[in-house]
Amino acid sequence: MSTADDGRSAAPITDPAPTPSSLVDIDISAFQDIYDRNINPLRLLRLLREKHGAGNYEIYRIHEVYSIRAPEQLSKHDIELCK
Repeated sequence: MSTADDGRSAAPITDPAPTPSSLVDIDISAFQDIYDRNINPLRLLRLLREKHGAGNYEIYRIHEVYSIRAPEQLSKHDIELCK
């Protein structure tokens, strides 16, 4: 972990990697793809963290698409909250 010039510790940018026990309820074959058009990435991360807890989801951005693996898929309403 790095420290800022004023001596404060910098917070990690991403959530810690999930432990195997935290992935027990996740269907590893179920990814939800969301086109990144009009999606605010910080809102998306905040929503995933609130719904599933830190480390209980995976998110990748490949070719303008967010690919998410989590215990349950996001609803249309959830996705609208991320715009």
